[in-house]
Amino acid sequence: MKHVTLGFVTLVLLSGFSFVQSTGSVDVTSKPSGVDIYVDGEHKGVTPLTLELPIGAHLLRAEKEGFGAATQSITVKAERTRVEIGLSKIPAKAGEREEPRSSSFVDNGDGTATDKQAGLMWTRTDNGGDIDWKQANAYCENLSLAGFEDWRLATIEELGALFSEGRRIDDCMELKGTIVPCYIHEPFTLSGIAVWSSNRLDASSAWVFSFYLGDRAVSPLDRPGSIRRVLCVRPSGSR
Repeated sequence: MKHVTLGFVTLVLLSGFSFVQSTGSVDVTSKPSGVDIYVDGEHKGVTPLTLELPIGAHLLRAEKEGFGAATQSITVKAERTRVEIGLSKIPAKAGEREEPRSSSFVDNGDGTATDKQAGLMWTRTDNGGDIDWKQANAYCENLSLAGFEDWRLATIEELGALFSEGRRIDDCMELKGTIVPCYIHEPFTLSGIAVWSSNRLDASSAWVFSFYLGDRAVSPLDRPGSIRRVLCVRPSGSR
């Protein structure tokens, strides 16, 4: 240890001491500019902007009205990182007005919602807690709701039809201390961003749909502590 006196201030220098940097700078630009940036579900500002983030992996999402949202994983390091995101403009229909997809969903007022376009009836909310794939199947098979008992686990394609970038639920779930949003058509509500599908990839895994990313992912069937939910579905025209 060394003592160095500068005027009236004494500095103590510890030999062998090294400073460990815990954050890194990230410069985010976009085409077009003026894009809203979310990191791990938290709004950080509008591009162009510079972020100071903890070193490690983060999920970045970019949104702008009239453009399709984009998500990408970034790794923040001690040295400065530069990220550029490109958004594609949503093309307008020429010569026709298409009925908004959201208008095909009807809240039945009994815990169910009907998709008139697909001819399906859904549970309006998920099961409300962590559940593995086998439990999700059993939950739907044993469900008695609105006078119906022929519920089943939805396919990955059916779940994808519920995703809507136009409706954001800000407090969908908490993940590692961060509130993460989800995106789903009215009148559905979720308590988690990932929902099991009936589609198996192999003997040990199945597809889930992420209502945060708007895409499918693979999950182990019985992963301990996995945050997965279930929405059940049935034909809307049958008794």
